[in-house]
Amino acid sequence: MVWIEKRYHSRFKDLHLIITEGSFIRKGGMIRRDKATGKIYGHAGIPRIIKLFADYSPRIILTHFGSWLYKDIKKAHKTIRELGKEHKVEIKIGYDGMQLDV
Repeated sequence: MVWIEKRYHSRFKDLHLIITEGSFIRKGGMIRRDKATGKIYGHAGIPRIIKLFADYSPRIILTHFGSWLYKDIKKAHKTIRELGKEHKVEIKIGYDGMQLDV
């Protein structure tokens, strides 16, 4: 996910849970622009994703991680918990076989 136009943000109201990707932990993510079309593509950084969705849901589950998560899993969990506290949202790391009660 790179971008969701503001005109669509009103569709996020009253969500109980958001499941989204967590490819890049760095603030700017990895965003590129197609030379031919000028359109952007890539992945927003987790801090930006959390900032966007924290206003619309009390819970976020991150999936589809990049290699950054596996380099130091304890540090990754701590960083994600701290981002959750900062934005007052519960954040969990998704995993294969995860079951949810919603």
